[in-house]
Amino acid sequence: MSTLIKYDNENIKKQILRHVGEIIFTKGTKGWNMDDLSARVGLAKNTLYRIIGSKEEVIQESIMEHIKDVQSRLFGILNSDDDFSSRLEKASDVYLDLLNAVYSESFSCVFKDFPSIETNIISRRKEINRSIIGFINEGILINELKKNINAEVVYESFQSIILYYLKSDYKPHEKKSRISDAFRIIINGIKEEK
Repeated sequence: MSTLIKYDNENIKKQILRHVGEIIFTKGTKGWNMDDLSARVGLAKNTLYRIIGSKEEVIQESIMEHIKDVQSRLFGILNSDDDFSSRLEKASDVYLDLLNAVYSESFSCVFKDFPSIETNIISRRKEINRSIIGFINEGILINELKKNINAEVVYESFQSIILYYLKSDYKPHEKKSRISDAFRIIINGIKEEK
């Protein structure tokens, strides 16, 4: 009887999802199987299947948990009591982390192998887009950002920068640094002079 598993299923599931996320970011979707995951988390394979279901289900849930965590951090920053400039700086860093993950080679493999996951991520992305555009509009309304800017164009500029560098030949740490520098240029260009 698996009383311990039933008692602590959620905690074990979170640990499994964390391990799956680590595996996906290092090996993609094809570089491992459920036997590998079972050995890594220290559970019998049949117990693992009872807790998480199929490989596709656990991959989707792991990725969605990662996206939800970053989204929650982002929304926490956007809605915090910090001053607008501070929230803008922090939000750009978290947003960069989110997009680095979503547009990484690992995620590309996931999208190709499991198209339903991309559909779920697109719905989350739309929610994030609305929040960030709303945040930029807030900055315009409270005179922190220039009045003559279009929030959607600013947001699309951030996305374009990310896509450009993520498709470049730079090493991962260089990509992140260059994207961050480009973000700072845009942010400094749209801030209202005081």
